[in-house]
Amino acid sequence: MRPLSPNPRNLVCAGARDQLRKYPLKHLGVVIGVGPFHSHAHFCFIVVCAYWWCLIHRCCKELGIKKVSPTMMNLENSNFIHAFTVLRVISVAIYAYIIQDVDYPPVEVFLENPEAFEGRVNNAGAIVLLKFLRQAGIPAMQYQRAARQGRGEKLITLFAHTLHMV
Repeated sequence: MRPLSPNPRNLVCAGARDQLRKYPLKHLGVVIGVGPFHSHAHFCFIVVCAYWWCLIHRCCKELGIKKVSPTMMNLENSNFIHAFTVLRVISVAIYAYIIQDVDYPPVEVFLENPEAFEGRVNNAGAIVLLKFLRQAGIPAMQYQRAARQGRGEKLITLFAHTLHMV
């Protein structure tokens, strides 16, 4: 087998997987690159499943959203768009609530040191909201931002975060 060359034309999208299986000799040295979108989508599905009963189910019910569920696992029927939209909406709502309505601990603590803020909170619902932001909402939005900016080093960190969420 000949070594892989660093030539960019040897990197192809995941859609070429079938061609690689059908014609393996023709595609020697071809590496299938999934890219950040695929892992971002699965991260969103994992997060929806993980936070479904403690947060997302109620939010979807209140907002009248019926296309998001904990059984989402593929990209059919725009599942990714629905899941990511719900995660963004919930994240922004949590930020708005903390900044506008929370008196204690002080909002300045949240903005300067979210971990210290979380340590001062003594309410189960608030802890769920803060954990959701840290483990799900913020990373979901960072995925999109890092992919659009081409920040590979940030994506590697997010891939690791996704792996630990599984």
